[in-house]
Amino acid sequence: MSVAFDEALFYKQETRAINDPMGFVNSNALHKKRGTNPQSLMLNTASAYLCKGSFAEAVEYLEAFAAIRGGEINPFLICKYHLLWYKLFSNLENAQEQSAEHLQKALRYQKKSGSAALDSEALLYQCLKEVSEREITQSEEILSKAMKLALKSDVQELVLDVYLGYIQLYLSHNLPDQASKEIALISDMIVLEEHPLKYIQLQNLMGVMYNIQQRFSDAEGYFIKASEIAELKGYAIQSIQVYMNLGIAKCNQGDFSSGIKLYDKSLELLNGIKGYHLTLAQKVFSNKARALALVGNLDEAIALMQDLLNAAEATGENRNTNILRINLADNIIERGEYEYAKQLIEQATAYFQEKKIYDLLQNCHLCKARLYEAQADYQQAFSCMEDLYASSREFFRESFQKQNRKYSQRIDELHNEYFLLKNQCHNTANSSIKNQRNILIGEHPLIQKALSTAHQAAKYPFVNVHIYGESGTGKEIIARIIHEAGNSDKSLVAINASAISPNLIESELFGHIKGAFTGAVSDHKGKFLLANQGTLFLDEISDMPLDCQSKLLRALENHSISPVGSEKEISVHCRVVSASNRKLSELIRANKFRLDLYHRLNKVEIFLPPLRERISDLEMLSRHFIARFAREFGHPEPVIEDAFFTRLEKHSFPGNVRELMNIIERIFILKPKPIWAADQLDGLIEETAISTPTELSIAQNLNEKEAQLILDTLKKVNWRQKEAARLLGMTESTLCRRIKKFGLEK
Repeated sequence: MSVAFDEALFYKQETRAINDPMGFVNSNALHKKRGTNPQSLMLNTASAYLCKGSFAEAVEYLEAFAAIRGGEINPFLICKYHLLWYKLFSNLENAQEQSAEHLQKALRYQKKSGSAALDSEALLYQCLKEVSEREITQSEEILSKAMKLALKSDVQELVLDVYLGYIQLYLSHNLPDQASKEIALISDMIVLEEHPLKYIQLQNLMGVMYNIQQRFSDAEGYFIKASEIAELKGYAIQSIQVYMNLGIAKCNQGDFSSGIKLYDKSLELLNGIKGYHLTLAQKVFSNKARALALVGNLDEAIALMQDLLNAAEATGENRNTNILRINLADNIIERGEYEYAKQLIEQATAYFQEKKIYDLLQNCHLCKARLYEAQADYQQAFSCMEDLYASSREFFRESFQKQNRKYSQRIDELHNEYFLLKNQCHNTANSSIKNQRNILIGEHPLIQKALSTAHQAAKYPFVNVHIYGESGTGKEIIARIIHEAGNSDKSLVAINASAISPNLIESELFGHIKGAFTGAVSDHKGKFLLANQGTLFLDEISDMPLDCQSKLLRALENHSISPVGSEKEISVHCRVVSASNRKLSELIRANKFRLDLYHRLNKVEIFLPPLRERISDLEMLSRHFIARFAREFGHPEPVIEDAFFTRLEKHSFPGNVRELMNIIERIFILKPKPIWAADQLDGLIEETAISTPTELSIAQNLNEKEAQLILDTLKKVNWRQKEAARLLGMTESTLCRRIKKFGLEK
């Protein structure tokens, strides 16, 4: 009896196959008894064997799948079949053509399948295939699309793969700080017990990140942890890679003996994969040869390089062969084998010249210069350096042209996007005005940090964010920025916990069914359900009752809700952005807020400073609101005198940016004038209250520190006020007023 294909069941089976490959392989008979689709079972068994590094067994199951006759196979399964071949060939030397062929076939069947999960997988493979060659912004766009599709498919392993893809992208472009931010976002999502393979991959990537940062002892710790788990779980390929990386970390610390032993450990594991030559092997051998040369064991290093070269020549892979020729020549020069070295260099030079591979051609000329220098033929060595210079010029010229083509292509794309947006503008005028209000104005470092963090979090649709700041600082604006930057086509649903009666909060959040309580005359959808696949903004979360906090925690943990009066569980997926004007940590200490809920909500935390702590942004904010209300009221923008801002700066702004906006709006309504001086603020702001001696001393101390900071900055830039204003994060006119206020002189 045939068994119908179930995509969700396939991915559940695949999850088990990659996270417990040995257990999955051993339980094949049990799966067959339960009536699992035999084609699905074959592919996932092949996947399990690939994770184990048992390539021969994986091929056996893939060939068995291909041999199935009678009836048309689901295009989803054919796509997965080709993706598994692609993964296998990607690990093998000189199999680029086969790898690319299977990826193209997979893409054809992916389109036929209509599967969002397969679409996400295909995008991820395409991105990582050329991750270091493609422009980084293009790769980020591809990963963003892959993430949306992965979330739509609700396959958790796939979502985690995309997260890891971001880290690989940034590390391949030598951006460890950016990779570190990604790691911070996902580190507690990848749990060893649930995702051992991803856990090993993450530990390995963290080690690579620290290697790039030259924090080798830290890198070593992560590689050791990854190697122990990889060996315990039977992930052969991961073990080989991690041992090699650990060897690199050891050699970078000068411990070449330990590094060579680790390379040998990798090679021992590689020998266990019989009949298949992995690309990893060459990397391990090359690193070992380099280490041997550095410790003075030149003969063994050269012998190893010669073996690598012989193997490469036998395969006919020219690029790699000629790279190895240069590496070998570089070492045998030390041993005085000049004629053989010259032969190797000339072979490599001819190839790279013909193919116009100028970056590697530079290595040829440099190696040849070393050869002539070793023979004391300095005239020839100088000639080689001139050839090196010519190759360098060609390399930079070609790189510039390639980059120029990329930017020209991007400019054309932006040009087309511009006209598309221009045509849409007539229908979106009102929406445009609304979006203008969803911007956070300011150049203060804390505001820029808040914006940067918001856009970083927006890349991950279901990462929860907590915003802390006083009332009126712009918490809802940040929530809307996150929602809109996440490119969600779903709604942002807001609820203010402090504005709803405690006995109604649960109904507002989770909904209720008819008859659940007095007054429940019909079914009611809660905010969670309305925000499904979008964003739920929980304002003043600190005012939520404790009993409701526990239900909110359960909803976040299980991604499901139960309407009041119902026992039915409804699945929901949305980003929760919470906000509070009180520090949740203080409420936790007072037993007024749950610690476990805090950790669920606080995946990313954003702090918005009060206006009084970023007074340097006051003029910029004021001019923004003046321009906005001038448009809305149909008035020309007034001329603003410095005295207006000077008086405004003396106000403490307990209502923060919202209060400033209201002041500007009231001026337009009550007393609009073409010129705004200090008296424009009469009756609109309170005069500064008389301070106590302690307050005066604090204020005086702050003024002195600010004056000294400004003076030091001015001196640093030789009193160029425009440059000083940029460094201080304030406008030039604000700086001028500060100079006058403090009586600073050159």
